[in-house]
Amino acid sequence: MLKRFNKGATKASLTIRLLIGAYLLYIDYQIFGDVMAREGASKYVMLAAMALFAVFGIFLIIMSAKALIRGETDDAEAEDMDHDNEDAP
Repeated sequence: MLKRFNKGATKASLTIRLLIGAYLLYIDYQIFGDVMAREGASKYVMLAAMALFAVFGIFLIIMSAKALIRGETDDAEAEDMDHDNEDAP
């Protein structure tokens, strides 16, 4: 399932996913102080939402960075095909 996550992705889309993941972690960091000042059930709802944001942000960062580092993009496959076609008579 995770191998299909990056299937068909270009370098640009992986970079955007990486930035979205970083932004989700930034949002978590920004609202942490406000959440800790709350009382009651709303505090726990916000903590659950923050945890979900953090998990999803970290997932996006790891999967996108891994694909970029390994070169698992459609851009790389298209370049390989172009180089193969240049050798053909």
